[in-house]
Amino acid sequence: MFTLDADARLSRHDNSSILSDREATPVAASSRSGLMQGFLEQSNVAPLTELTKMIEIQRTFDHISACMNMTDTAQQDAIRTLGAQT
Repeated sequence: MFTLDADARLSRHDNSSILSDREATPVAASSRSGLMQGFLEQSNVAPLTELTKMIEIQRTFDHISACMNMTDTAQQDAIRTLGAQT
């Protein structure tokens, strides 16, 4: 693993490689960082948990929207009722 200067200009080369106009600096060896061949990196997202949260948020939104519509309808009915008595 390497770090590049923030001012380095990157350009694409061939299929997927990227070339820099500046020299890359190797990262100091650390037990926390590294690459291992033949291993897959796991996602930091739990899809079922996120889907469940999204459904819960959608249902909450629908509920609040329905409550606001009922309040608006009640207000309009009250205005019609009170306006008709004059």
